[in-house]
Amino acid sequence: MSDKEFSSYKISELEEKIKDGDINAINKFWEYVKKHGAPLIEKVHGDKENVLVTYIYKQTEPIENILIFGSFPGYNYEENLMKKLLNTNVWFKTYKVRNDVKFKYNFY
Repeated sequence: MSDKEFSSYKISELEEKIKDGDINAINKFWEYVKKHGAPLIEKVHGDKENVLVTYIYKQTEPIENILIFGSFPGYNYEENLMKKLLNTNVWFKTYKVRNDVKFKYNFY
C-alpha cells in the first residue's frame, strides 16, 4: 500500500451520476452492493498484480466519520478515515493491494 489516493471506478461513476442529477443512482448503487457484496474489488487497468479494494459503509444515522482498521489496512487513523460521497449515505475508502491478499477489517 502506498500513500497515494486511489479512486474506485464504481465510486467515480456514482459521483458523476449524482452530479448529473440521476436521482436513482444511490439506490441502484446499494442494490449493486447487495447483489455483489462488499468491499468492492475492481481490476486496475494495465496491472495484473493488483486490484482496487473499496470499503463502503452505508450511513443510517448522523455520524461524523468512519474509520476502517484491522490487519489490513492497518491502524493509522488519518490514513484510514473514510470519505463521504457528496451529500449521500455512502462512505468509502479505496486501497490498491495485491490481488492475492486476504485480510480482516473492522469499521469504527
